[in-house]
Amino acid sequence: MSETNTPPEDNAAKPEGQPDPATLPSIRTLDRYVKDLSFENPNSPMSLNPALPNPAMEAQVGVGFRQLGPEQFEVELSCTVTAKHGDNIAFVIEVNYGGLFVLQNMTQEMSERALLVDCPQIMFPYMRHIIAEATRSGGFSPLTMQAVNFVELYEKQKADAKANPQGAAASTPTDNPA
Repeated sequence: MSETNTPPEDNAAKPEGQPDPATLPSIRTLDRYVKDLSFENPNSPMSLNPALPNPAMEAQVGVGFRQLGPEQFEVELSCTVTAKHGDNIAFVIEVNYGGLFVLQNMTQEMSERALLVDCPQIMFPYMRHIIAEATRSGGFSPLTMQAVNFVELYEKQKADAKANPQGAAASTPTDNPA
């Protein structure tokens, strides 16, 4: 008598009409990292005077990406926050935060949206933490950035690209980062 190794039949067959999970669009995070970090406190120690009111702040947020392989992309989230007391700069913080992502089973349009909306939404809480820690380490109260609407930023970038096909950038000013 001879034995043959045959795989057991799949008793848990997927319901008819259901997509194969292996063909569904997916985003996988491989890594996140600080690419560049700068904190400037040019008027210290005067800018650290506790009697001063909270500084006025302006933030700029930007998103970009580049393809590294057939399904692998680097997304770069950048943020610059400038805090001022009148005309005097209290601090300036600049962060470029990177992430490596694998996108599978996506059309070009789906990939673009994932890279400019979904991936930055994954990365933003980590960058916000870095900003809070840097401002705290710089002698100020930790700056907790408000959430960024990456859908709105993406739609603005697409509209800018249609209006000016030579160089619309994915960035947006934010008046109240905290």
